Amino acid sequence: EYFHVVQDYFKYKRDQVGYPGGVDEYQSIYRPIFREGSANTVSTALAMDSFENYLLFYRSLVAENKGEGAWAPLNTLTNKQNVISTLKLMELTSNDPAINFTQFILGSLTFEWLIAEYGFDAYKKLIYNQSLDIDFEENLKLSLGINSIQLYNLAADHILQAFKSAPKR
Repeated sequence: EYFHVVQDYFKYKRDQVGYPGGVDEYQSIYRPIFREGSANTVSTALAMDSFENYLLFYRSLVAENKGEGAWAPLNTLTNKQNVISTLKLMELTSNDPAINFTQFILGSLTFEWLIAEYGFDAYKKLIYNQSLDIDFEENLKLSLGINSIQLYNLAADHILQAFKSAPKR
């Protein structure tokens, strides 16, 4: 939760104005998959004493969220198109109120991929650009030159591999 302080620092002025469109407007600017997922990625990486323990943690986390009792869409992550569809579903919590925890898991894997592929400086641009009067889609385009569909498409193979390689619980 502490990493949200870093994220929030750059959006503080916007929070003072408010979000007349309510939760969906807030989430269009600060997508839950980004807010929760990337915070989880960074804070977990900082908390682990080795890269191997970081990987083991995520392998265990994914394994715990496969199979019986898992949020149903997680059990459909058997091909790239299903991963992309699930990521789209997770853009706003109003799309499916049951997705809250999965934003941590799939968001973590998405932003783990993004940081590995684009570098930490590119990720920091996403954080810094929250201060601008733009939504998340525009932020991605400005910061990385991609849109959310491209992000989901590019990160899907990484997510798919994580779900294929993790054992079922």
